[in-house]
Amino acid sequence: TTATPVETLVAARPVPTSTTADNDAFYRAEEGLDGGGGVLARPLDGGLIRPLAIGEARPRSLVEWDDHLYWVNYPAGVVRRVRKDGVLPAETIASLQQQPIVVRVDRTGVYWLNWGTGPNHLDGQLRRADFDGGRPLLLDSNIHEAYGLSLDDDRVYWTTQGTNAANYLDGTVRQV
Repeated sequence: TTATPVETLVAARPVPTSTTADNDAFYRAEEGLDGGGGVLARPLDGGLIRPLAIGEARPRSLVEWDDHLYWVNYPAGVVRRVRKDGVLPAETIASLQQQPIVVRVDRTGVYWLNWGTGPNHLDGQLRRADFDGGRPLLLDSNIHEAYGLSLDDDRVYWTTQGTNAANYLDGTVRQV
C-alpha cells in the first residue's frame, strides 16, 4: 500500500499550540508574538485564513463542539469560546482560574483542569461550567500536577503527574 502524502495546511505561523477540525474547516490556536495570538480558521478546500479570536496571549487545548470552538488561556486564567462562523466576538466561560491547561466539552457542558500555582502545582482543580458560563462547579481539588483530561458519555477522567518529592512515581488517573 502507498501512504497518503503529507500536506502542509499552514506554514510560517508563530507558535501554533493546538488544532481541531470539522467537515468544513481546520482550526488552530497560536501564541503569536507579543501577546498577538489567536484562534484562526481555514476552509478544508483551501481559501483564506480567517481570524476568529485575536489578542489571545497563549490559547491552548482548542476543541470543537457544535457551532463553537473552546480553549484555555493559561496565563490570563480564562476559559473561552467563539462561534466557528466568527460572527460574534469571543466569550469568556470562566475567569480567575489558576493556570487552566486543558479543556474538553460534551453535551453536558465545559470541563477544564487548572494546573494550579507554581512552582509545585499542588493545588490543581477540575472544574465544569455550563456552555454559557455562570459559576464554575468544582469537581476535584488539590490535584498534584494536573495534566490530561478526557470524557466519555458517563464520566470525566484526568491524570496527575504526581509530586517531585516522590520522583513523580505517585501520579494517578482519576474519574468522576
